[in-house]
Amino acid sequence: MYGVDVAIWGEDGEILPPGRPGEIVINSPTVMLDYLNRPKATDEAKRGGWLHTGDVGYFDEDGYLFIVDRKKDLIVKGGFSIFPSEIEQCLQAHPKVERAVVIGVPDEEQGEEVKAYIKLREGERATAKEIINYCRERMALYKCPKYVEFCHSFPRTTTGRVLKRMLRQRELEARRSTNGCETLITGS
Repeated sequence: MYGVDVAIWGEDGEILPPGRPGEIVINSPTVMLDYLNRPKATDEAKRGGWLHTGDVGYFDEDGYLFIVDRKKDLIVKGGFSIFPSEIEQCLQAHPKVERAVVIGVPDEEQGEEVKAYIKLREGERATAKEIINYCRERMALYKCPKYVEFCHSFPRTTTGRVLKRMLRQRELEARRSTNGCETLITGS
């Protein structure tokens, strides 16, 4: 768009080359002025004079922009950055899976581990081990879920988006209530 600059920034504010995912930032006279009565949030969102969208994406060699995920949803496991959307797409290709949602859960050794919430198609049955093995055949092992939880529904916004922050909150509360004991369904 005329008058709108879009760039992909790395963690240190450097512009990334085509094909490398980073945060999508925008510079334009049309971007917001500030958050109402939230100066700290405004300063954070407009670091370096650019609007930080919170979205992760990349440009291809032809200049097309691809949005990969939300920055706050990124899972950091043992120094690797994992995009939940990539794992969700893999899981949703499983013939028994209707919907998959992936989040990072705290892990003492890795920082975070991958947890998948799975809603199966009507009448289907599956095990955590089956779901995890399906992923292991299709993606790098470090991206595969360590934990799988089957559910019938997901917390959603009024527009239908899954509220991953509520899933993360539930996870933290469950861990607190068990005094740190592991109660998750694992595929190991």
